[in-house]
Amino acid sequence: MLLGSFKSFIQCEQCVALTKRRFCATTKRSSANLNRFLKTFSDRRYSTSSRPLDSRWLKPEGTDTGVVVHNSLSKQKVPLILPTNSGRTATWYCCGPTVYDSAHIGHGSSYLRFDLIRRILMHVFNIDVVMVMGITDIDDKIINRAHELGTSMEAVTRKYENEFDKDMSALHILPPTVRTRVTEHIPQILQFIQRIIDNGYGYVTETGNVYFNVRKYSRYGHLSKKTLEDGEEKKSEEKGHSHDFALWKAAKPDEPWWDSPWGRGRPGWHIECSTMASEIFGAKLDIHSGGCDLLFPHHENEIAQSVAYHGCEQWANYWLHTGHLYLKPGEPKMSKSLKNIISIGELLQTYTADQFRLCCMLEHYRADIQYSEDTMLEAVNLSNRLSTFFSTCTAYIHGQLDCSPIQEAKLMQSLKDTKAKVHRALADDFKIYIALYAITDLIHEVNKELTSNVKVVPGARSPAVIAAVYAYLSRMLDIFGLNIPGVQAYQESSPVHLPSLLDSVVAFRSTVRQFAIGDKPTSEQGSKKEVHKSLLKACDNLRQDMGLSGVRVMDLAKGSSWEITSSVAKKTNQESEERKKTEGQLEPDKLKIED
Repeated sequence: MLLGSFKSFIQCEQCVALTKRRFCATTKRSSANLNRFLKTFSDRRYSTSSRPLDSRWLKPEGTDTGVVVHNSLSKQKVPLILPTNSGRTATWYCCGPTVYDSAHIGHGSSYLRFDLIRRILMHVFNIDVVMVMGITDIDDKIINRAHELGTSMEAVTRKYENEFDKDMSALHILPPTVRTRVTEHIPQILQFIQRIIDNGYGYVTETGNVYFNVRKYSRYGHLSKKTLEDGEEKKSEEKGHSHDFALWKAAKPDEPWWDSPWGRGRPGWHIECSTMASEIFGAKLDIHSGGCDLLFPHHENEIAQSVAYHGCEQWANYWLHTGHLYLKPGEPKMSKSLKNIISIGELLQTYTADQFRLCCMLEHYRADIQYSEDTMLEAVNLSNRLSTFFSTCTAYIHGQLDCSPIQEAKLMQSLKDTKAKVHRALADDFKIYIALYAITDLIHEVNKELTSNVKVVPGARSPAVIAAVYAYLSRMLDIFGLNIPGVQAYQESSPVHLPSLLDSVVAFRSTVRQFAIGDKPTSEQGSKKEVHKSLLKACDNLRQDMGLSGVRVMDLAKGSSWEITSSVAKKTNQESEERKKTEGQLEPDKLKIED
């Protein structure tokens, strides 16, 4: 019964990204058995050759990249094909934010997942990506916010656009290649609307509004599976059909406006993206993306007006949509209007950018994410596991860790198999979560070798194979946009709190110097045992301080090693001072002895 339910579950469009970690926990199946089980049904559900391609999607001519993507237009996985003369360059338009308030983690999760796909295309499949992001800086919400704050619309949009940039940078999301703003493209929007009218797809009302006539466009609803009958009873007096949408809105009192052939007004919401994307890319676009909530009406309307303007059969070849982020099952998606949001700034007060990125990576990009302490704990644990693994590898490579002789051939084969699994998973609609499973399986294999002490043979070491695993995994994590501690040296964005760390090291040095160059006889300083005890206490204090500053020290058989921890405890200067007073430590600048 459970298997039958699971078969139905994975065939459900809303549940395609069931993660094997949860299923294994429920059924007690091994990962290997589950992989075979999943493959049986995933091949049946998503095979690109099991049924004819949907007539709504026209297969492009060009070069097959070796990647298959789930196209929202065809409702199935199709090969990603780029124009032969593009030199493996993909054109991509991404709907950007409406900048009237702070971004929340629902926004962050969507942009982060597209950032992952972009990185994979560039660094795994050698595809240059030209990404354009459109910023909506004129909208009802922006106008209302400006009125609430008693300021200008420009002041609102610049403030929140700058804040959005900082949030995306904090999440390690690559900036777009080109950024466009609606208010900087008004002449192009007017020209775009006029051609739609001239081509017979738009009409002007007596009030100065301009609408798109959906009944003139025979393929309306192909993306969203909506029909013209849906919502027909809600038709307004001014519109010819309920689904007709505004291309130009007549000006209202106390609202910004621009002159147009139809009177003063401002652009409708949907026309902006079509115009800005066409301004950069022309009549053809490879990829268009956004959250699944934009599929209808925004993206449906974009297709209609773009095809009407360009006179083409297919404007964007591939439509990618991310799932929503929820706080609890059954609740509405995170939304500013519902006031159920967590800002990106609030997130980063508790978790690191890497931990949030890992949380998003543990689900397929089209699946919904439930944000909770449990899901974040899973990401935190994975982050710590990765960090510890790289530190252990470093210790072994540097001769600080002894273990039984490593089975080199076995590990090299595991590395080769992992590379193939990861590449296959990423080429199959960017299944990063499956790639992560393969990576953690390899880590498990390596850890078994490095922690085996059955028979330690002096001189029998295999640093090359461990270094090979280290190099591959660190490269993949870098491709995924992760800055896992223990992999990279200290940077400005590192979780290490360098000033506190240096204060602790200097204080330790001062303590040691007191014993080393003190001018009092040994009998007055105390017994040798007491001196050793004091020095060990100083060592323990330093290790504790280093941990608070983001560096964990590990004592090994042949010395000590260290790793940068991803979650850094906050230590105030006051706490440090109190401990120093209690233990009688002296500040370096209070020492009377010169070097």
